[in-house]
Amino acid sequence: MKKIYFPIFTVLSLIISSCGKDNKSSQKNTSQEFEEQQSHGVYRAILRPLNNHLSGFLPTGKAIVEIDKEQIQISTHLDDDAKVLHIQSIQNGTRCPSLNDDTNQDGILDIEEATAVAGEVLIHLDGSLDGGPEGDGLYPWGSGFSYKKRADLPVIENEIRLRTKKNLALADRVVMIYGVSKNTPLPETVATRSQLPKDSSIPVVCGVLTKIQ
Repeated sequence: MKKIYFPIFTVLSLIISSCGKDNKSSQKNTSQEFEEQQSHGVYRAILRPLNNHLSGFLPTGKAIVEIDKEQIQISTHLDDDAKVLHIQSIQNGTRCPSLNDDTNQDGILDIEEATAVAGEVLIHLDGSLDGGPEGDGLYPWGSGFSYKKRADLPVIENEIRLRTKKNLALADRVVMIYGVSKNTPLPETVATRSQLPKDSSIPVVCGVLTKIQ
């Protein structure tokens, strides 16, 4: 009987040992994936013009996202010649749109065409920086502006996990700023969203976030 049970015991021991190694390997891989998605650090996007042919001006700007411990701070700056409301957001795509993405070929990149490339909104950069649905809707206004807001990181992270089933990962995400003068002639083919005036939903600058620290 010993000769029969000993090999079986040995085989079972090897299987259990092997399973233990697989579990440890799986745990290690899961841990590595989680670590790779950690959001802490400093991210920067250089904002370059879109639809500049509408005004003849080349707006430029930058966005900085700083995440440290339990806080997130997002700042943007825009040099523009239009004294208008500038809706802005971080979106979950990985590249900026261009006039090559003007699918209806009306010569203007509208918000629907831009979103098809830049992705849906990840964080609204308005007066209530919470990562969820649009907050108080207070966006920067002016021909040139500097915006800076700070919020609790767990609030934004939890909301994004619930909505996207992923951790907050800012590398390669897209920053978009919208808004041209009300006097800008726009054809009927230009799309808008949320009953916004068409001029308020025209993309004017875009940039991709890169981790710099």
